[in-house]
Amino acid sequence: MANIYDYIMWRGDLSFLERPFNDVDNVILSTLAYLDFKDIVPNDDKSDGVSLTSACERLLEEANGDIEPYVRSLAKIEIAFVELLAGSARFRDARLSFYENVVDDARSLQFSALQVDLPNSETYVAFRGTDNTLVGWRENFMLSFTITEAQREAARYLERAVLRAERAGRKVLVGGHSKGGVLAEYASLVCPEQYRDAIKGVYSNDGPRMAPEVLARERHETLNDVFRHIRAA
Repeated sequence: MANIYDYIMWRGDLSFLERPFNDVDNVILSTLAYLDFKDIVPNDDKSDGVSLTSACERLLEEANGDIEPYVRSLAKIEIAFVELLAGSARFRDARLSFYENVVDDARSLQFSALQVDLPNSETYVAFRGTDNTLVGWRENFMLSFTITEAQREAARYLERAVLRAERAGRKVLVGGHSKGGVLAEYASLVCPEQYRDAIKGVYSNDGPRMAPEVLARERHETLNDVFRHIRAA
């Protein structure tokens, strides 16, 4: 069965201007959010970010053949994934910025996100799912019955990202895997109405749906056709 590696190898030569953003691109960028880009991808308004190729090449240099310490997930991400992305014509000119990673046991908070500016005037906001920390797993269980600190952080982060994108004339795509999908959905749902038109797509990849006790089902109607819930076969 074909996977994202095959997609990058066989379709990675097509630019976003030739073929628009699709569901598989979303899966790839939500996977990218599991990599630790500390001290590689900046988080300030004074920088225009770093190219995806440069970020991946520096990560590979630091990893020195062992990517595992830089993967913040129990899921396995191989070094070939980073190498393929770095050399892909489709992704290499994307720019990464506003990397955040916060783990706070006192607040039961595990949160990480980054923004990917694509060459087609779209920005993908990627929220990391549950990482390999105990606080991350504890917060993961809390998602079913309460609004978590990570969801609040995601709402704050997305509003900032949307404002930045609007100033630059860009549209926003939001996504994540597992808990990251819940963060993408929640942050988009509570985004102030005046900014919501800038959100072009919301992707929850294998993310659990929120209980109606946490957020009323009527709120979900505000996303209409921009929301996609993708499950692995």
